[in-house]
Amino acid sequence: MIIIYVKNIFEPIHTAIPENIECPNCSKKNTLEITVYQKHIETGLSYKVTKKLSGTAFCTNCNTDIANVQWSKKIETAFNKLKEQSKIEKPYVKWSKSFKLLLGFLGIAFTSIGIYIYILFASNKAKQHFFENPSANNKILVSHSVRENYSKTEDYGNSWAVIRKIKGDTIVIQFHKERVLLEEISNSKAPKSVYNGLTYKIKKNEFREKKRVTQYHKKNGLGLSFGYIWNFEKE
Repeated sequence: MIIIYVKNIFEPIHTAIPENIECPNCSKKNTLEITVYQKHIETGLSYKVTKKLSGTAFCTNCNTDIANVQWSKKIETAFNKLKEQSKIEKPYVKWSKSFKLLLGFLGIAFTSIGIYIYILFASNKAKQHFFENPSANNKILVSHSVRENYSKTEDYGNSWAVIRKIKGDTIVIQFHKERVLLEEISNSKAPKSVYNGLTYKIKKNEFREKKRVTQYHKKNGLGLSFGYIWNFEKE
């Protein structure tokens, strides 16, 4: 959480005692000291000089501050003349080092998020194209299980499989016998050869739409019962 404090600073830029102006409290003339202030604003992130001017009146005879609501027309006129005579500092904003570091951090963060979104979009687009246009010799990394009979399903873990051929709505895949550990999935590369493991026929529509593989079950219940595709490689 970022906490920003705001501090208003009123810098005196001109002070004078106008002639023939009477104090509203003691009625003494030539004792009213008028000061013109220029407003500065300081925060933890910036320092700003504004063009806003204000003023105070102080009687040197009765030692009292004269509130603005007590100002007579003569005091108002004298104050306005003093404003015109004042050397006003040109307004500016100076950003703090903390703010510049914050901007740099936010810039890096938003750039990183933008790059991540772009990479994710490009990756999803490539993945969608792969599944919509499968071809022979392409490879997929699959987490799969095989139903050996009606009461038993064997978990085969993660293995690469190659698309042997595509005929109509049927894709024939064959697994590599080497398994891939779960923690190695993200860095795993498809073996170039020796795909001599189990072979299955899967539905092309399901492969394209669900990004998974499930073989037609045989009459005796055997077949690839589930396969989640982690990764893919084009030949």
